Amino acid sequence: MAVNLTQNNYALVRAAWTAMDQTYSVLHQGDVLHPVDNSGLGQLQPFAVPAGWSVYDVKQTPQAGGLQVAIYKNSDTGM
Repeated sequence: MAVNLTQNNYALVRAAWTAMDQTYSVLHQGDVLHPVDNSGLGQLQPFAVPAGWSVYDVKQTPQAGGLQVAIYKNSDTGM
């Protein structure tokens, strides 16, 4: 079954893009999904972040500069 991304104005794609960018910062459980200016140029993404998303859990490798993976949950949908 195909997913219709236009049905909700690509909200899931926008949330995933923002989450990918946000993982370059330090994350903690409960942090709200929000755009991060990783460039230092004062430029944020050109679209609104869908509401309801927050960090459910964060997993990190112990090595310095290692991998960080965040699991997000949407309080509005429970997913």
